[in-house]
Amino acid sequence: MLLSGCSATPATKVIVKTEYQKQSVPDFLTRDTAVPNLPKAGATNAQLAEYMVGMESALNNCNIDKKSIRQWQNHTQPPP
Repeated sequence: MLLSGCSATPATKVIVKTEYQKQSVPDFLTRDTAVPNLPKAGATNAQLAEYMVGMESALNNCNIDKKSIRQWQNHTQPPP
């Protein structure tokens, strides 16, 4: 005859440990932005206008990278 009523199953303890790991900003968001070459002295108005369009494009690319970094940070932030 077995005495199964005398034995008890030990209670299982669950331990939850939250760990945070610091992550780095992805490399593609921190690469240098190409800047157009400065026109030489005596450049035409068309060349200067082309340079300014290139500079505006470079500025826009920098701002897009900054926005992407902010979005990445907000997405990877640990909860308070």
